[in-house]
Parts: sequence; structure tokens; C-alpha cells
Amino acid sequence: MTLSLETWLPIRCDRCRHYQVTPEAPLPYRCRAMIFKGRRPPAEVVFRTANGPCLLFASKKANAG
Repeated sequence: MTLSLETWLPIRCDRCRHYQVTPEAPLPYRCRAMIFKGRRPPAEVVFRTANGPCLLFASKKANAG
């Protein structure tokens, strides 16, 4: 079975506590958990590389309260 964008779409990097936008124009997206920067959102890179959703996603709301 091939996963589609609709399958992993609920994982949005901007809702993850590891996600960061950098001031560097060539590499604007950063994932602190995976320690890398890129031109595409980290969850998209993981999906295309591993053919599956990001397993390091951690909701920002988990720390609220």
C-alpha cells in the first residue's frame, strides 16, 4: 500500500515543538529533533525519504498548562 499526502497531512510541522523557521533563505525549515535544515518542511522530507509519517512529532499543546 502506498501512502498519500492525505494520510500524513495531519502531521503539520508548524504544530510540532521541534519545528523552527530559520532566518536563512536557502534553508528556511529546521527540525531540532532530527537536527537538520531544509528547503521543505521536515515532515514532507521524512515522508518522501522513509515513505511514512514523521515519528518524532510532538504536539506543542502537550507542554501547555
